[in-house]
Parts: sequence; structure tokens; C-alpha cells
Amino acid sequence: MRDTLLKICGITKEEDGLAAFDLGADLIGVVRAPGSPRYASEETIRSLHAMKVPLAGVYTHKEDIGPEADYLDYIQLHFKHSADVIKSVKEEHRVQIISVAISSDPEVARKLSEYSAGGADIVMIEFANGFRREMEKAKLLRRNFRFGAAGSIQHEDLPSIRGLDLAMIDVSRSLESSPGVKDREKMRSFIEEALN
Repeated sequence: MRDTLLKICGITKEEDGLAAFDLGADLIGVVRAPGSPRYASEETIRSLHAMKVPLAGVYTHKEDIGPEADYLDYIQLHFKHSADVIKSVKEEHRVQIISVAISSDPEVARKLSEYSAGGADIVMIEFANGFRREMEKAKLLRRNFRFGAAGSIQHEDLPSIRGLDLAMIDVSRSLESSPGVKDREKMRSFIEEALN
């Protein structure tokens, strides 16, 4: 496995998840926020799990974590949480944890430190204004933390991202033909560039 994980997120269709994995993605992200246009059904999650596709379930509330968690490799806590939440979710579901901090939070550095110390396997920053617009903040935070990055990441951002040696690249919307539907050519091109 490479040093920087590549996660293709917002997968709603089995065939898109399988294609992303076959193209070289390390993790397939399935959103479990009810009402989201990128919401993945439990059936899709179970199918991808059966095909040995590594899955990360993305949750915006702890109470949304349900029986589908049995089919996940990671649970992404995409909301403010404590070390106790990390521990309880890990123990209950036997998964690895991705803890997300938001770049616009004035205490983002403290949250990264808290999540790391609290047992998160990967800490990630959601760049609220888009990764490209917050490049300087990313460079500054990278001096003290190794984190994954999400937030409107585009193909053109890959050279800058590569220079930061991030823990993970999390990309979703820029690879879509419509919300929740991936464009195969965009995925192929992005993954190919990310892997080289």
C-alpha cells in the first residue's frame, strides 16, 4: 500500500465503486447522511464488501451509524467529536477511524491533536473553501501534523498535494457527471495521475 491513501468518495452505485477500486483507489467512500444526493444504500455497501472493496462509511451524526457498519473497514466521523466517541465507535464496530476537522474551525490544530491522541487512525481536514484556496493554511498545518485532505480537490491540485506528503487524498465531486454518479474518464485520469 502506498504512503498516501487515495479515497474516492460519494459512491452511490456498485459499478462506480468497483471501477474506482479497479483503477487503483485504496478506499471507496460511501456517504451515510440521510438526504444527501450521495447517500449510499446498505445494499450497495454489502455488495461492494462482498467483492472485497475496502469501504469507508462517512457519517455526519453518530446516531446514523447502523448495522451497515459491519461491512465497513473505516468509519469517517465527519462531525465534531471527542476521544471518547472515537474509542466507543472503534470498540463497538471493530473498524478504523477517520476523524475530520474543518479548516474554518479556529481550533482546527487542537482538534487534529485531540483526534490523533484519541486513537484516530487517520486525521483529515475538510478545507471548507476548497483545497486550492487554502493551500497556505494546509502548508502551515502540515508542519506539525500529517493529515488527509478533502474539499473540492481537482486534478490540477495533485502536484501541490504531492509536495505535502499527505496521509490521504479524499476526492468526490470533481469526478462526477452528476451528484452521486461518477464519470469514468475523470476517475481514470485523476487516479492515474495520483498514482504516478
